[in-house]
Amino acid sequence: MTIRRGVALWLATLLVLFPFEGSAQNPPPELGIMILEGRNAMVDETHSVEIVVRVTQPGARVLFELMPGAGVALPGNLVRVAVVSDANGIARSGAMYSVGKGGDFEVEVEASLNGKTVMTFVHASNRTGNPDKTVKTVKHKSNKMLWIAIIGGGGGAAAALAMMKNGGSSPPSGSPTVTATFGSPTAGPPQ
Repeated sequence: MTIRRGVALWLATLLVLFPFEGSAQNPPPELGIMILEGRNAMVDETHSVEIVVRVTQPGARVLFELMPGAGVALPGNLVRVAVVSDANGIARSGAMYSVGKGGDFEVEVEASLNGKTVMTFVHASNRTGNPDKTVKTVKHKSNKMLWIAIIGGGGGAAAALAMMKNGGSSPPSGSPTVTATFGSPTAGPPQ
């Protein structure tokens, strides 16, 4: 009996020093969903959107479901698509595309594994045929011609005043002459 006690004591010591790495000590992480792509996305006549999520556990069944009235469809013109998350937990909805006018909408994303289910919503917008999708421009009258007239008139008035000051005579010798020419600019040697 002393041998049995010695063996039992020795096994108990081994179990304390080197615990068994079973699944009871390292439970899998809680099932969860993280949205990677598609949040606040915009779908219209030329843009489609794919929702990409990461599920905390690979192999989960992931359901993407469009809410009624979204005016968009999933691949195959469907409103509901189920996929399985890959080895990294990634699941993709496939490209959502516009099938009519809509507005803001939600996509329900549901992940299920081993009897547990989690759900989240992804907000997006369908801007097909929607007037707010473009920036409204307000036409305004250009003041370009007004400024040209003011500058030209000011230059003419300055020239008239200068002539009146000199009595209409030519400038005194030794003072520089300034010539302003309007038209296309040219470059080249002096002429």
